[in-house]
Amino acid sequence: MSQKEIDEIVSEFRKSTCNISDEEVADVIKLCRRKIEITGQTEDYMKLLLPDELKNHCFRMAVNMVSLSRMIRKECGECAVCVL
Repeated sequence: MSQKEIDEIVSEFRKSTCNISDEEVADVIKLCRRKIEITGQTEDYMKLLLPDELKNHCFRMAVNMVSLSRMIRKECGECAVCVL
């Protein structure tokens, strides 16, 4: 899969879903390449895998933020920072 095709998938994802940094995208691409290597799939599998892994990354980040928010709220109660 060419870099241009990867850039198109990432660009489309950024337009339709969450904002994701270039560093996060690079990490997701590394993860996809590793999964492709482990499973013995062809490089074309990246077209299917990358959009799903980008979504999974954003979902994990959202879950982590909610969990962190709950931990902070548990520690400090209902202070001005937590209420916002």
